[in-house]
Amino acid sequence: MPKDDAEGVKWIRRAADQGLARTQFYLGAAYELGIGVPKDYIQGYMWHNLASAQGHEKAKEDKLKLSKKMTKEEIAEAQRLSTQWFERKAKEEKAP
Repeated sequence: MPKDDAEGVKWIRRAADQGLARTQFYLGAAYELGIGVPKDYIQGYMWHNLASAQGHEKAKEDKLKLSKKMTKEEIAEAQRLSTQWFERKAKEEKAP
């Protein structure tokens, strides 16, 4: 069977949306490198940021490396998106 990066990213995203640090790290790497998704440093930083908030060491390292390729405005946007993600997850957990 041929490798389908886009299909793989779809499944990784599902796990990352559940809050799994390892898959958040993988999704960040996919966006950073443009594997299965368009290259997007803001999304890459956001997912690395979420994983690193849970103590994923490689995500912390990659987030720092990625930040050196980004503008301050891009980093601020990625951090804003991270905050939105955390707020959405908190609401979902409180919902009956």
